Amino acid sequence: GEQSVSRWLQHNRLPGVFLYEEFADIIGARTTLYLMTALGLLLCLMLRRWSLAILVVTAPLLTLIGAMIKLLVERPRPITEQVSAIREPTTGFSFPSGHSLQATIICVVIVIAAQSILSGRLRRLVQAVAVWSSLTIGWERVFDGVHWPTDVVGGVVLGILATTALWRGILLAETRWRVRRVARETNEPQSLSRGVQARR
Repeated sequence: GEQSVSRWLQHNRLPGVFLYEEFADIIGARTTLYLMTALGLLLCLMLRRWSLAILVVTAPLLTLIGAMIKLLVERPRPITEQVSAIREPTTGFSFPSGHSLQATIICVVIVIAAQSILSGRLRRLVQAVAVWSSLTIGWERVFDGVHWPTDVVGGVVLGILATTALWRGILLAETRWRVRRVARETNEPQSLSRGVQARR
């Protein structure tokens, strides 16, 4: 099953595989997550996109879900006898893939932001690059022999569902806040008018 898939992926490498490995290491690093969060927050504040700013700040916290699931599932990582090679020895549990989860969270945030800020070909290009990058990182984790394919699938699915749910929650909270604000502004003149009439 998964052993055969892993070995097939390891034997059928993509062109420029070592560039993908370097790219995956960069995207999967915590420093990259913090840097992209800071830059994304700055951009959202400059454009006065408050909901997106909240998403950018809170989305990185979703990686904690993956960490908790790892402790609950306790799935062992592949060993040398199960895959063709382990190119990057790693400790810790396997499911879900932390690199895939983080890359997917970043990808979904970029897709949402591009949908809101950009338009036309540039929007589609940015979104396509984000999706391709996320999928490439998932493939690289299996190629390195540090994850099973289902670890990567789990990280991708969790990243999509969690980030999408977070975004919907932010939009719902924003909508409710706007409704309450309009209701408050509508009621204030009526209260003042009643007060004036009472004095008369």
